[in-house]
Amino acid sequence: VGSPREFGFPIKDHVQLGKELDLFDFDAAAE
Repeated sequence: VGSPREFGFPIKDHVQLGKELDLFDFDAAAE
């Protein structure tokens, strides 16, 4: 409801955040 929020930085999705913060181990998950 209403207009979208404006942020002073680029918005990242959960995959980008997980990779940058080392929260996900995609290599192990792919095995």
